[in-house]
Amino acid sequence: MTPDGWRILPVEEVQASAKYSCVGGPFGSNLTSKDYVPEPGVPVIRGSNLSSTSDRFIDGGFVFVNEDKANQLSMNMAYPGDLLFTQRGTLGQVGQVPPGARFRRYVVSQSQMKLTPNSAFADSDYLYQFFTSPMAQRYIEDTTIATGVPHINLTILKQWPVVLPPLAEQRKIAAVLGSVDEAIGATRAVIEQTRRVKQGLLQQLLTRGIGHTRFKQTEIGEIPEGWEVVRLDDLATETKYGTSTRCSLHGGRYPVLRIPNVVSGEVTFDNLKFADVSKDDVARYSIRQGDLLIIRTNGNPAYVGRTAVVGHLSETVLYASYLIRIRVRKDRLLPDYLHFCLKHEAIRKLLDNGIRTSAGNYNLNTKGLRSVLLPIPKAAEQHKIVKRLMSMESEVNANMHAAEQLNTVKRGLMQELLTGRVRVGV
Repeated sequence: MTPDGWRILPVEEVQASAKYSCVGGPFGSNLTSKDYVPEPGVPVIRGSNLSSTSDRFIDGGFVFVNEDKANQLSMNMAYPGDLLFTQRGTLGQVGQVPPGARFRRYVVSQSQMKLTPNSAFADSDYLYQFFTSPMAQRYIEDTTIATGVPHINLTILKQWPVVLPPLAEQRKIAAVLGSVDEAIGATRAVIEQTRRVKQGLLQQLLTRGIGHTRFKQTEIGEIPEGWEVVRLDDLATETKYGTSTRCSLHGGRYPVLRIPNVVSGEVTFDNLKFADVSKDDVARYSIRQGDLLIIRTNGNPAYVGRTAVVGHLSETVLYASYLIRIRVRKDRLLPDYLHFCLKHEAIRKLLDNGIRTSAGNYNLNTKGLRSVLLPIPKAAEQHKIVKRLMSMESEVNANMHAAEQLNTVKRGLMQELLTGRVRVGV
C-alpha cells in the first residue's frame, strides 16, 4: 500500500523519451580489448567503476576508446545523471554518473546497463537511493537468471517496479539519504587515512624498531642489529586447520568461528553457526585466549591471510576449516606481535608464496605459513611495538563500527522513507 499521490511504475515508464534511454552495453564483438587505447579518449564504464557500498561512482581506473569508436557506440553512452546497473558479475551494483563527472560521456561496457530517467517526474538522486535499497535489491535476487553465469538482462531491468512519490518529495527523500551517504563517506575517508598512517608506522616499527641506531641486512630486509630472523615454525607450538564438521544457524551445541568472524585484529562473535562434535574434536578444534586465527582460503584473495587474536572467552568455541589456528611460544613471540608481523610488506610477499590458485580459489597452507621468516626483537620491545600499533588499530576499528552504525541508520531510513511510512516535509 502506497500513500496517496505515489505511483508504482516499471522502469520502462520511468525512462526518458529520447532513444537509447534504457540500454545495455555493446554486443560482444562491437567492443573488445583491441579497441582500447591509451588516455586521452572516451572512458569505458566497467564493474570496477561501480560499488556495492555508498560509492555512487568510481570515476577512475578506466580503459579508453578513441572518439571514432565512441561515436560508433553512441547508443551505449552514459552521461551525468544516468544510472548504471551491473548485468553480470557482482549483481546488485548500482551507480550514478555524477553531475561533476570527470568526462562528458562514457561508454557502457557489455556487463552493464544504463538508465536515463525522465526528469519531468523522476529524480535521478532519488532513483539511485531507491535502486540501492534492500527492498529494491530483493528484485534482483528474485529475478536473477541462474543459467550459466548468474545475470539479469534489459527486459528484467525494464520491468523493475519503481515506487515514485511526487517529484518534490523524491528530492527531499534523496537529500535526507544523501546526507547519511556523506557522513558514511567522511567516516570511510578517515578510516582509509588512518589505515595508511598505521601501515606506514607498522613498516617503520618492524624494520627500525624503537630507539635503534645500528642495523643489519637480512633475507627479509634491514632490521636492528639486536633482532633475530626466525622461522615461524621455530616459534609456534601449533599451526592447525579447523573442523570441517557441517554447522548451521541452529541445532548444534558448540559455536563455530568462520571467515566473517575474523576481522582485522578482532575476533567477533556475531552471526555464529553451531555444530555438534565429539569430545575429542572439542579438544582438537576449540580456541583459547591468545590463539591467533588466520583465514586460509576464500574466493577473494583479499581475505586470505587476514588475522585476529582471540581475546577473553566465556564458553567453548570451535573454529572452521577455512581458518588456521596458531599457538606460539609466548616467551619468544607475542600473538599480537605476530598479528602485526603478518601485515608487514616483506613478510606478506613470503606469505604469498604459500598461497596457490586452484579452480579460482586461493589457499594458504600450513607448510607455507610455518616457513615464513619473522623479525624478532626482545619481548619488552615487542610489547612497546604492539602498544603503538594497537592504538592505531583501535581507532580504525572504532571508525569501522561507526560506519556500520551509519549504514544501519540508513537502511532503517530507507525502509521508512521509501515506503511512505514516514513522510518528509517539502
